[in-house]
Amino acid sequence: TLQSAYTQATTRAEFCALAVELYETVMGTEITERATFSDTTDVNVEKMAGLGVVNGVGDGKFDPSASLTREEAATMLSRLANVMEKPLTAGTASFADNASISSWASEAVGQVQASGIMNGIEGNQFAPSDPYTREQSIVTMLRLYDFVK
Repeated sequence: TLQSAYTQATTRAEFCALAVELYETVMGTEITERATFSDTTDVNVEKMAGLGVVNGVGDGKFDPSASLTREEAATMLSRLANVMEKPLTAGTASFADNASISSWASEAVGQVQASGIMNGIEGNQFAPSDPYTREQSIVTMLRLYDFVK
């Protein structure tokens, strides 16, 4: 469960579970879309993939137990807002380590920063490859809930 060991890294599947809970609560409907992967039968992963919020890691796999990175979290949060028809505020990331943010995540990182969903860490760093903790996951889902409701 996510409600323990708050400083532990969130897995990709755990983040999907939070995202499904948020989506279904805000939208008032169960997600019926599904996309499958060869390495998981987790319904929350399948729901988020069905909506296009998450993608696999290649070869038809999702890697559900891998630690979620900060830039992956930013991308998923941005896509989640889009599928709830409440796109995040456009913005360009302004972190000291902008150059280390992957090109596929750059726009989303700018959006989560401009929307007040995610912030940097000490030294104005975004630390895109660092693991995203359970605590951070819960806090940013609450911020996204406030943004979209």
